[in-house]
Amino acid sequence: MRITPDEALAIAKQLPPYNCRCCLESISLAFTRSDPARAVRLAEEIGIGNSRAQNPIVPQVYARWAMQDPAAAAADLAHVQSSRLRLVSAPKIATEWAKQDYPAAKTWVEADLKGAAQYNASLEIRGFAPPPR
Repeated sequence: MRITPDEALAIAKQLPPYNCRCCLESISLAFTRSDPARAVRLAEEIGIGNSRAQNPIVPQVYARWAMQDPAAAAADLAHVQSSRLRLVSAPKIATEWAKQDYPAAKTWVEADLKGAAQYNASLEIRGFAPPPR
C-alpha cells in the first residue's frame, strides 16, 4: 500500500517524539520531489527547540531541491533567518548548481552570498570551473 507524503505526515505526527522525528525526516525528503518549499519548512520544524540550525536534514533538502531547480532553492534560502542554516545549506545548493551551470552558480555565490557562506560555497564549486584556455 502506497501513501502520499501528506498521509504519512498525518500518521507521523501521532507517533512518540523520537519516532516522529525520524519519520518526519523521511517525509521531508519525500516532499522535496513534489513541493520543495514545503519540504524545507517541514525540515525546519523537525528541529527540537532552538536547535533548528543544527538540523542536518535542511541542507539535504536544499541539495535535492537544487538538483531540480537551483535558482528556486537559492531564492528560498535568501529568506532563511538562521545564518547557521544558510552557512551549511549554501554550499549544497552551489555544488548542485555548479554541476548543471557553473557560470550561474558562480554568479549567485559572488553576488548573493556573504561572509563565510560565500567563502564555503566558492570552495565547493571551485572544482567545477572550466579549465583555463
